[in-house]
Amino acid sequence: MRISEIVSDSPKEALLCLDSIDCQRLSDTDRHFYDFLAIKARDKAYITHTSDSLILDLLSFYRGSDLYPEILYYAGRTYSDLGDFPSALKYFQNGLDHIKDNGPEALNVKGNILSQTAGVLSKLRLYTRAIPYMEDVLRIDSIEGDTFNLAYDYHSLGAIYLHQNKLDDADKCFITATEYARHLTERDKIQMQTYRAAIKLEKGEIDSALILIRGIPEQALPIQQNLVYINASNIYLAAGIIDSAYYYADKLIHNNDTNNRKNGYRNLFSEELYNLIPDDSIPAYIRKYFTALESYYDSHESQEALMQNAFYNYQIHQRERTREEERNRRFTYIIAALILIVLISVIVILFLRNKKKTLLLSLHSSILELDNLRKSLSARDSPRENPISTTAGQGATTNLESLKESLYEQIRLLKEESANRTPVQADILDSEILRKINRYISDNKTIPDNNRIWTELEEAILSASPLFKERLHLLVGENLKPHDYHVVLLIRCGITPSQMTILLGRTKGTISYRRKHVCEILLGEKIDSQFIDDIIRYI
Repeated sequence: MRISEIVSDSPKEALLCLDSIDCQRLSDTDRHFYDFLAIKARDKAYITHTSDSLILDLLSFYRGSDLYPEILYYAGRTYSDLGDFPSALKYFQNGLDHIKDNGPEALNVKGNILSQTAGVLSKLRLYTRAIPYMEDVLRIDSIEGDTFNLAYDYHSLGAIYLHQNKLDDADKCFITATEYARHLTERDKIQMQTYRAAIKLEKGEIDSALILIRGIPEQALPIQQNLVYINASNIYLAAGIIDSAYYYADKLIHNNDTNNRKNGYRNLFSEELYNLIPDDSIPAYIRKYFTALESYYDSHESQEALMQNAFYNYQIHQRERTREEERNRRFTYIIAALILIVLISVIVILFLRNKKKTLLLSLHSSILELDNLRKSLSARDSPRENPISTTAGQGATTNLESLKESLYEQIRLLKEESANRTPVQADILDSEILRKINRYISDNKTIPDNNRIWTELEEAILSASPLFKERLHLLVGENLKPHDYHVVLLIRCGITPSQMTILLGRTKGTISYRRKHVCEILLGEKIDSQFIDDIIRYI
């Protein structure tokens, strides 16, 4: 347990502890965890991975576990050290795919994978594709408040911009990294200052470049001397400081790295430095320069093939990932559509059920109202009781068809009891307002909705039948609109549908529709409008 706690901060100490353990005595689970800590410690200690046998065993053992994303990360690191960049990218991408939460540990692993992916893409000169990964890394650094990695990652992003020749963007990144420079190692500070000097040189600010590069070559560690020497030689050459430019170029030609030797010979054969080369050394320098160029181009072709292969594999993985995301998206849409269909079905079912209940209540109400009306008329004309007693409104009738039959029976009884009565009272027929309406009919004139005639007509009807409006309200409640009420008033006065077309200025079809609509309001459904005429004229 102690080794796992110190492995990130003190990898060399962790390696010493691991070396003291006899792994042959460990259980299978403990041995695999021992191997995991060994790979992690060597990686943290910057020890180059030389074999993939151990990591392949760990990938098989830890598949599906919580440690699996981190194992994938170290698989990517292993293949990156082995120079197999396509495999490294594949494992890094798989590692990102397997991170499912945003906890501190998962976020740290995700940041490491993103950073390493950007590093591999930079090595393959896929700088444009590397930038989004570095930007994601910086966001994670900000979330974690990791000032050390903020400095380091801004420095790395600046280097990528520098390779793209985006000098202003690179300089901004290095300046931001400088704000966190106290958290960087001396190696990182030297490298960052060297890059900044190179930027100043590219921008033509030679004096600024000189200020930044002075003293740096003397402080540079062996691993970074080549980078420092080539930039120092370039800057001093541009500044006209010939002896310093020659000194650092000469340092480069004695290096084992082909690219650095090539750059050193390039500067030595420049117009400014060529005369400083000893005459007897020129033929040898030319041969060595030619050899360096050949080696460089041979390695460059191999690297180009490797980059193309890596890019191809990277594209394949991205394509597969896009397809998987598209499948997941389609599946989500299908589930959402099914849920929506179920919800709509439930709403429709509830609506229809509620509509049926509303119709039942409406029929109950209509039966009660017609029964009360019929009893009122019977009591006014004769003292006899109605021979048919209805159970409507008492809770006995619950079936829709039974309610409809009861409703029709009430209408029939009402019509029979009013059979010997004059449909329209003489007071209405002989009224002045009806004579005025008849003149409108004769003149083929329409009565506007806001005309005083409608009020006068209502007053004439109420004069002859004081309870008319109260009984009408009992039947229809508040559902009658003004144009429907005008139709009711005309029916009450015995006006025919053809005469209504003149008075209301509507077609016969419209008048028919309005009558049926009034019927539906009164009884809850569209029955024979003649029944409605009888009801309206007898109330």
